[in-house]
Amino acid sequence: MSTRVLCPTMVLLLLACSALAEAAVELIQQRVIPVRQDQVYLDALPAGAPTAIAVNTSDGRCWYGAEWVGCCSGRWDVEHPGRVIIGFPHWSERKPWCPEKCECDCEILYCDVCQEIARPRFENMFTNDFRPVADLAVSPTDDSVWVAEPGQVLHLDERRRVLWAVLDVVNPRSISINRNDNSCWVANTENHEVLKLSSAGSILWRLGGFNLPTSISVNPTDGTAWVADNANAQVVHLSASGSELWRGGSFLYPIAVAVNEVDGSCWVADPYAHEVIHLAADGTELQRVAVQEPRALVVNPNHGDCWVAAASEVVHLDPDGTHRASYGGISHAPALAVDPNDDTVWVADENGNRVMCLQTICSPFYDVECWHWALDEIVACYEADVVRGYGTDTGLYCEIVEFYWPTSEVTRDQMAVYIARALAGGDDEVPQPPLVPSFNDIWYSFWACKYIEFLFEVKVVQGYADGGYHPSQPVDRGQMAVYIARADVAPQGEEGLEGYTPPDDPTFADVPNTFWAHKHIEYCSENDIVRGYLDGMYHPEFIVTRGQMAVYICRAFNLPIS
Repeated sequence: MSTRVLCPTMVLLLLACSALAEAAVELIQQRVIPVRQDQVYLDALPAGAPTAIAVNTSDGRCWYGAEWVGCCSGRWDVEHPGRVIIGFPHWSERKPWCPEKCECDCEILYCDVCQEIARPRFENMFTNDFRPVADLAVSPTDDSVWVAEPGQVLHLDERRRVLWAVLDVVNPRSISINRNDNSCWVANTENHEVLKLSSAGSILWRLGGFNLPTSISVNPTDGTAWVADNANAQVVHLSASGSELWRGGSFLYPIAVAVNEVDGSCWVADPYAHEVIHLAADGTELQRVAVQEPRALVVNPNHGDCWVAAASEVVHLDPDGTHRASYGGISHAPALAVDPNDDTVWVADENGNRVMCLQTICSPFYDVECWHWALDEIVACYEADVVRGYGTDTGLYCEIVEFYWPTSEVTRDQMAVYIARALAGGDDEVPQPPLVPSFNDIWYSFWACKYIEFLFEVKVVQGYADGGYHPSQPVDRGQMAVYIARADVAPQGEEGLEGYTPPDDPTFADVPNTFWAHKHIEYCSENDIVRGYLDGMYHPEFIVTRGQMAVYICRAFNLPIS
């Protein structure tokens, strides 16, 4: 997805890519197709035995508890040796630093031959003298931080000052906050109880009847909470007032729970059974997924996908339990945290002495994420050598990454590129143009000349009365249907469509029999290339976007979707 290199070697490439981006011309370059559904590091920060991690969804800052943090390639010595809690800014909020010569100092969190460098924007990030932190939770409403450590639960304000402490909690193993009222739920394994604390630090109630409750997860949608009642081999669903809504399940050793706040379902990690179990809000078992010794879970509220910290990897599951991807080299991470703003996941890798930020790559393009509505079609077009991206400097770490721009309008020259490559079977198969172009506004060196000439030769495109092709003119859905229909019967063009008779009753109310592109639209509709909108209309006047164009190309040319 991205390549990080030292700035001095990037200058020429940056200038070249900037010029191409300004000209809005697709890059013609050597194609490297990445493996789909894999992960990439956005951050890999040195941290001594991190045990807890949380993300503030209001500013993207990652909070984690560790024994020490790294400066350069060594340890950062705190004034009072002990555990620390770090609030690290979101990766996109940090100042990129691209020196000609790598020089480390303790203002820089990490410096390893000028790679993974970040200069924090915030002061006083470090809070010292904590006992081993079992869990963290951050409130996006006031940026306060809740800390579970042996013997107490602390509430810190946004400046890391202690607001209050609940001392009557012997071993708080897990905490979870309700962002709507800033209350905090606590699973206390020593007293085998669940507590609910108000934002002011008072104990609202204590609920017994558990046996080693190891994990708790609050659903802010309805204020309920799920609890892993470990030694009882059960999962418990509690109401906002603490009454039991449901208890049970078939488990061996439920150690972690994570709620999906969209539908109220709950994911459960059972390391003894080597399974992750998905329960509906009423406790009905939805599915079981085989995962080697799952220990920690987190659910992305945007999409309901679940991330699992397993024995030797982090596993990413789709909402239906389908295995999306895995990232190896991480053993028994004790905690995960998701940032729904950009679908990234933070991992506390205790054995690896590091904190990592992962992001799933599902396409070769930075702006086509895993949940994009046209993801499969865009990737299929890329893999078939039909589309390519735009090289853009992100301004972070001197990166050049490819963007697809799925919402950008498709122009007549771009349309020719899409169809020519698909029709010919890839860019290399599109023949070179004649020395004398067929249109007065297309010259031999024009970037899309060979594609336009190829489609003119196979009778897909035609010029205007003034002798021009008008390459920069946007393409609407009516015009697109004409190009696609002709390409489907190429090289006969309109002659190849003479045998097609459209239905007497138009499929779309806004495309009557008298509409100039009626036959082409009906042909594409009958062949399931185009479809109407929810209002039953076709809207031929709507301009086609690059995301939509990828879908039409996939359908018209039967491109394989993996």
